[in-house]
Amino acid sequence: MTSKPLTRRSFLRMAGIGAAGLLAAACGATPTPAATKAPEATKAEVAAAPTNTPAPAAPTNTPAPAPTNTTAPAAAAATATPVPTAAPRIYGKGKTEVVVWYQDWDGANKIMNALTPTFVEKHPDVTINLQAIGFDDLFAKLLPSIAAGTEGDVLMLYTNWVVATDVTKVFLDITEPVGGAQPLQEKMWSAAFNVLDVPQGKIFYLPWLAGIRGACITVNTDQLKEKNIDYLNFKSYEDVIAAGQSLTQKSGDKITRAGYSPQSSQYILIYSLMWQLGGKPFDKTSGKWTFSSPEGEQAAQILYDIYWKQQTCDFQLFQSEYEAVSQKLVSIWG
Repeated sequence: MTSKPLTRRSFLRMAGIGAAGLLAAACGATPTPAATKAPEATKAEVAAAPTNTPAPAAPTNTPAPAPTNTTAPAAAAATATPVPTAAPRIYGKGKTEVVVWYQDWDGANKIMNALTPTFVEKHPDVTINLQAIGFDDLFAKLLPSIAAGTEGDVLMLYTNWVVATDVTKVFLDITEPVGGAQPLQEKMWSAAFNVLDVPQGKIFYLPWLAGIRGACITVNTDQLKEKNIDYLNFKSYEDVIAAGQSLTQKSGDKITRAGYSPQSSQYILIYSLMWQLGGKPFDKTSGKWTFSSPEGEQAAQILYDIYWKQQTCDFQLFQSEYEAVSQKLVSIWG
C-alpha cells in the first residue's frame, strides 16, 4: 500500500461529522506512521468475539497529569509508539492511512470493529489502522507521544487525563470539519463539551460512549418502574439522590440494593460539584490543585451525605460497580 501526505484537518473535513463521531477525538498534526503488516480484517472477523480483555479500569482511580506552568507539552525525544495490546486490525485498502488509538476493552473493541467497515465502504480512499492499547499504557504514553510526534492520528482519551493541559496547544481545532459547535451540542450532552477549558464555541474533542463521569447517570429502568419514578423528569442532583433513597432496599440495617451509587464517578463528580458551586479545584496562575476551599468542603459533604445520611449506597454491598450493575445491585449510578 502506498501512502500520500494527509493532515488530520483534511481527513476530518473529508470524513465529516459522522466519521468524527465514530472515531472519537482528533489529535495534533504529525506524520502518519507507516502501515502495519497485519492481515486485512474481514466481515467474518468483525462478527467474531473481540479479544477477551477485561473491562476498562475506572479512569477515576488514575490521577490527572501533574499540572505545570507551561501551556504545551514539553519537547521530548522521540519515543516508541505504545505496543497495542492486540494485533492491529486493518480495514480498507485506500492510499491514505489513518491510525486510531483507543483503549483495549471489550465494549470499545465491539464498537470499533463493528462500525469501521461501514466507514471504509463510504470512504474507499482511506485505510483505517485500529490499534487497541491497554488503559495504563495509553494513559502513560498519550501526551509524551504527542510531544514527540509519534502519536496516532485519532486518539481516545479520558478528559481527566488532560484537565490541567492547554488542549488548544495539543489537539486540533475541529470545529469547522465537524459542522460547528451548536449542532453537536444539540445532539449530545452539552455538559460534555465544558469539561475542559476551551475557547467558547470551539470543539477540540468529541465525547463518545458513556465516559462522561460526573456529567450523566445511567439507570435500571425496570427498578425505577417499581417506584413509578420517571428519570426524564429529574430537575436537579437532589432529585437523583431522593430517587435513590426511594429505590434503596435494606435487610435490617444492611443495604441489599443501592438506590444510587456514585462510586465509579465520585472522584470526577467532586470536580463537577465544585465548579457548580463556584469553586476552582485547579488554579491556573499558581498551577496548583486544591480541594481546601468552602466549595470543596461543600462538594465533599454532598458526597459524604449520600453514604452516611441519605444512605443510598455503602462500601460493603459490592467491590465493583460494573459487576454490581450486571447483578442488579444498583438502580442508578454515575
